[in-house]
Amino acid sequence: MTPQEQEMIGDLIDRVQKTQLTEKDMDAEQMLQQGLGKNPDALYILSQTVLVQKYAFELAQAFNNFYHKHHILSEADAQKRGFLLALTERVEAQLMRTLELMGIAAPEKM
Repeated sequence: MTPQEQEMIGDLIDRVQKTQLTEKDMDAEQMLQQGLGKNPDALYILSQTVLVQKYAFELAQAFNNFYHKHHILSEADAQKRGFLLALTERVEAQLMRTLELMGIAAPEKM
């Protein structure tokens, strides 16, 4: 486990431990216990899903900030524009992969 992964899991544990439920749907609770209780890896699988979702959200936010700060298509310096476009393609590929991992169909245009 990398230090970054350790931090992300630690943050998730902290969030869960600090969450106080005021009410809970007992039917949903029972269904979850019955359905997920059979799989010893359920907690791990669900935590990985949450971490991928958080990563995708943070990546999208960071790129949104980047996009508003840098005028990629109107950049006068061709070398810098090329770099910005290549970076944009990498971020898009990363976002597409995270959506795929979450089972979400990516839009044709972003």
